[in-house]
Parts: sequence; C-alpha cells; structure tokens
Amino acid sequence: MPKFEVRQTGKPNLTSYSGLALIGQCCEVAQVDAVIDSRLPVSQGMKTSDMVKAMTGLLSLGKRDFEAIEPFRADRFFKEALGLSRVPSSAWIRRRLDAKASEPVLSS
Repeated sequence: MPKFEVRQTGKPNLTSYSGLALIGQCCEVAQVDAVIDSRLPVSQGMKTSDMVKAMTGLLSLGKRDFEAIEPFRADRFFKEALGLSRVPSSAWIRRRLDAKASEPVLSS
C-alpha cells in the first residue's frame, strides 16, 4: 500500500473525516476504477466507479442514505481523497444503483 506523506503547510485544512484518504488509497490499490468500469460501463454520464467510491466513502463515515452525499458535493477534500472525477448527486446515485440492482446478475 502506498505511504502517506504528512507535511505542514502554511494554510491549515482540517477535516473531521481525513480517514477518507485511506479509503481512497485502498480503492486505488484495489484498482476499483479498472474493475468496476470494465464490468459496468456507461455510455454517458458519471463513471460507475465514481458512484461506488462515493457510496463507499459515505458508508465509511457512517452515512447510509443517498441524501447524505449532498453536503460533500462542494467538498474538495471528499472528491480528491476518493479520487473522484465528480461527486454525484443523491438523485444520480439513487437512479444508477437502483437500475443496477434491478438488472440480472451475470456470471463471469
């Protein structure tokens, strides 16, 4: 697993959910983007891996509903820590995950 670099800067940027950086690194090591996007591609819109990483981030913070994503949409740390290209809206996550949940499971 990659090492964290801890350094002091002139501008403090404190957050109560800095543990998301570890979650983001775990997603990177597990190659979530490559695994998820190759199995569940989309023709337009947000990558499925961004949906999965955003929900993983929420669950790691103890948030279990789709609406909990809204305060994090404007949070730069949430986006960067999880390696998201964009933070999805609650409606977008709900629609995408509901659509995927209703599809038949394909065996590999």
